Amino acid sequence: MKINTKEKLQILIFGLNAGRDLDVLYSGSKNLSDGTIYPIFSNDDLQFTLALDGTIESTIDDSSELSDMYTAKGCIACSIEEANELYPKIFKLEK
Repeated sequence: MKINTKEKLQILIFGLNAGRDLDVLYSGSKNLSDGTIYPIFSNDDLQFTLALDGTIESTIDDSSELSDMYTAKGCIACSIEEANELYPKIFKLEK
């Protein structure tokens, strides 16, 4: 994947941060009624699906569900912030 948009950089950084800081790995996929397939990421405590529009759905059915969702959303927010900072610098280097 060529990183040529800010959104692609955000996705890349999110994947790196989730894997490194949250120990999250790809564990399967969820097929929705419209045929869309979303990846499911999880570790022992955290499991969520990430839609193409950036929305997160926690799929854990216990008391930790909300905290897991907030953890995932925090990782996404930080990744977007980091990508927004880096993208102009990278784009400037390519010109």
